[in-house]
Amino acid sequence: MNKKEIRKITYKTFAKLFYYPDKELVQLLYNGVVTDFFSDIYKDAEKFEKFKSWLNLFENKEHLLESLQIEYTSLFINNFPSLPAPPYKSFYFDKELFGPSAENVAEIYNHYNFEISKDIYELPDHIAIELEFISRIIEMDIPEDEINKFLKEQILSWSRYLEKEIIDNASIPFYSFIIKEINIFITNDINNEIELAGDKI
Repeated sequence: MNKKEIRKITYKTFAKLFYYPDKELVQLLYNGVVTDFFSDIYKDAEKFEKFKSWLNLFENKEHLLESLQIEYTSLFINNFPSLPAPPYKSFYFDKELFGPSAENVAEIYNHYNFEISKDIYELPDHIAIELEFISRIIEMDIPEDEINKFLKEQILSWSRYLEKEIIDNASIPFYSFIIKEINIFITNDINNEIELAGDKI
């Protein structure tokens, strides 16, 4: 794969990992499809092996799916008395859900004719939707300065706060690992410093 394909698939994969866990995701994880892909882009082999070792602890796909769904719900959907890690930019910038930040990113989507699937019941500034949007505009050959502007202003501007909240409140290592790698990958992408674990490009 060339660099464009690596970037497109990486952002698409990150988006999939931050939607509500379903059987398709667990199938990809359990069969090693996701981990095999990331082994090509991951430089810190020791940390990555620890992540894979955690996945290998699960005896079956049903157990893994249940664990991910419980964690996802606890962190991002519903947890008494307050939600630990809302995955929306508006929460961190506007101190409310569907604030000006969400309206702004919706306007950007409209500008590029990007439509959120009717099967996805999430606000436009959800991190998974923003990551999927990046995958789409890379495929459209949008100029790099426009892609980088979105990465900086619409994701990296708040994903560090999300990372902290996930790390502080996580009960399993899955989402802590993923959000760290999202932020590292975006930073390297903006700086044109994406490195693979081998000569893949």
